[in-house]
Parts: sequence; structure tokens; C-alpha cells
Amino acid sequence: MEIIAKEKQIWNKLWLNVILKLIFLGLFIFCIISIPSLGIINLKVEQVSQLAFLYFCVIVLFFISIASSFWEGYYWENFIFDFLSPKLRQKKIVKWLYISLFSYLIGSIFRIVFLIGIYFEDGYYQYNFKLARRRKYGFSIQDIAFAGILFSLFLIISLIKNFTVARIINLDFEYVFYILFAYFFGKFKGSLLSFMADFFGLLFAGRIGFYHWVYAIVPIITTIMIGFIIDLFKKNQNKSMIVMNVALIVIFAILIYVFSTQVNDPKGIKISKTFGVSRISLVAGIILMTFAGVFISILIGLSIYYLKTKNDSNKKNRIGILILSFFLTVSIIVVARWIWGPFAFIRYANFYLGRNYIVKDYYLVFMTPIVIRSLISIPIYIVVLFALLVPLSLIKKHYAKKEAGITY
Repeated sequence: MEIIAKEKQIWNKLWLNVILKLIFLGLFIFCIISIPSLGIINLKVEQVSQLAFLYFCVIVLFFISIASSFWEGYYWENFIFDFLSPKLRQKKIVKWLYISLFSYLIGSIFRIVFLIGIYFEDGYYQYNFKLARRRKYGFSIQDIAFAGILFSLFLIISLIKNFTVARIINLDFEYVFYILFAYFFGKFKGSLLSFMADFFGLLFAGRIGFYHWVYAIVPIITTIMIGFIIDLFKKNQNKSMIVMNVALIVIFAILIYVFSTQVNDPKGIKISKTFGVSRISLVAGIILMTFAGVFISILIGLSIYYLKTKNDSNKKNRIGILILSFFLTVSIIVVARWIWGPFAFIRYANFYLGRNYIVKDYYLVFMTPIVIRSLISIPIYIVVLFALLVPLSLIKKHYAKKEAGITY
């Protein structure tokens, strides 16, 4: 486990380094094409100070990226270089890794491939890309069996939702399974499983002909995002608990604001169609908002109890799972539905339905009912997620976490 933790730290520093270099290169290219003598952007007098500030940011980012390379190199030196096998040392791999630290994106690609291809055995890091990839990222027999359980549950719920009277509910339970895949399989395995679940869900529902990239990327991106959140929670639960509560309060404040903009509509408050209803009365909306506020207050109280409780009891663990489930559900709905949903629907409607929606004109029009519907959908998702997460965690703990020698 210590080796895995060290590798994760190096991965984190590597990705931070890559992101900083990408930002630097992007700004640098923008500055180059903005030079007036090139005739691409004609600067006015008042724009000179803005461009000067931009150049200053580029210079600062350059030195930050250099510092980031030294910082990443420190972790390589302490966690990897001292444990390389004699065979790798003979190939002077250390020298090439040092050079790659200051070779920008090409060097980053070299280090990424190297990290994927190493594995720890007999006290040393060995390099075999195929073997290491299979060991680190392959699916064990237990993984395949457990993924089969989740897929079965997903397909059963999808069939019930699409081919029974339950289709009137019009809720997207696949988001619950994206969270489950990320929780049990991590970011990358989970994103593959989420993509497969989304594809086969559409196939069985008979809607595969309307497959569009704006929706196809949702399971991949959201699962990776959820995986990062779970990793942060496992790394530092107390700080994560505080951040989650602050984020939930901010999201609830946004929900209150959006709700307040719709209270004067005489026809009622418009929501995305749920349970066959596309509008709710003001009284119903206020009741739902009140319940949401009360529930968030309860969660804050449970979070305080969680932070003050020192012993690792079953009660504390269940409270932690409940709060994490709530935050993960809210996060995926905010990203996939509130932020991305309106844009995705506009692109989908323009492509398949022949509409001529313009994003800047219709984004808020489609976003508002989606946001308000969250008052109904999020509690249902949380109940389903928590009901599945606890028993599945027990199954995973007792059966699926045992090491297996065969991976695929």
C-alpha cells in the first residue's frame, strides 16, 4: 500500500506539472499571435497595458512550471530512483527521466509511459509495459464478477424504467451507477464501465440511433470527477467534510436564487417533466425548498458530529457514507445536468430535431427547469444510492477485495 501511495503522489505532481505547462504554452502562443506586427490583432493604446499584464503572467507561469518540474523531480528521486532495478540503471533511465522533467510535453509523455510500465517486485521497480498495465489497470476475476452484479442491477432498473409504467418517473438512474462504478473501481476502470453501461442502456432502450457525443462523454467525465472527489475524501476526510459542506451551502444558495426568479409565474413553477408533471405550484415549491433546507441543516449537524467523533465506529462510517453519497449525487447533478445539460440538449436538439437554438439565448431557458427539478430528483437518487452503497460495500469488502492472480 505504501508503494501505491507513493506512485499516486508522483502521478499527482506529474499531472500538476502537465497542466501548468499546458496553460503556459497556451498563453505563450496567444501572446505570440497578439503581437501587432503580425497583423492578427491590432492593439489600441488602452490594450497595451492588458497585453503587458498577459506577458507578465506568461513569465510568472514559466518560472512556476520550472519550479513544478524541480518539485516533481524531488518525488521521483526519493520514491522511484532509489528503487530502480540494476537492469534499468544500466540503461541510464535515471538520466533520461531527469532530462524529461525539463522537456515539456514530450518529456511528460515519456514519464507517463514509464510510470504506467513499472511495477514493484523483489524490492525493486521493474519495467514491463504489458505486464505492469495488466497488473495495475486490468480487471481481476473478482472485479469482473462484481462489475457483473452492478451491470445486472443497472440493466434491471433500466428495463423497469423504460418498459413499465415506471417510465413516467423520467429520472436518470444511470447517474447513481456512475457514482457506484467510481466508488468501487476507481476513476479509470469506473469510467470504462460507466461508458459501457450508458451504451448498453441506450441499446436495450432502443435509442442507440440517437447517440450523440454531447451525452456520450458525460459518463466518462463525471466518473473521473467523482473518482477524484472520492480519492480526496479518503486522503483527508476531515478537510473534505468541511469543503463538502461549504460547497453544498453555495449550491443551495444558487438553488434558492433560481427558485426566486420563477415565483411570479402565474402558471406555476416550470420543471423538467417528472412523474408526468412539468409544472408545480408555488406552495409545492416552497415545501420542497423547506425540506431541502432542513435536510442540509441535518447534514451539517451530522458533519459536526463526524468531525468531533474520534473513534472509528460503524455509526460514524455510515454517517460518512451518507454525507459522501449526498455530496457526490449533488456534484454529478450540478455538473452533468445544471452546467452541461442545457448545452448538451441544445446541441442534440439542433442536430436531431432540426431546431435552431442559440446557446447564449436558450441556455438559461433550459437550465432553470432542470435546476428546480433537482428538488425532486436529488432526494430520490440519494435514497437509491445509499440503499445500494451500504450492502454493496459489504459484498465488496468480504468477497471482491481479495487479491487475484489473473487479470484481464
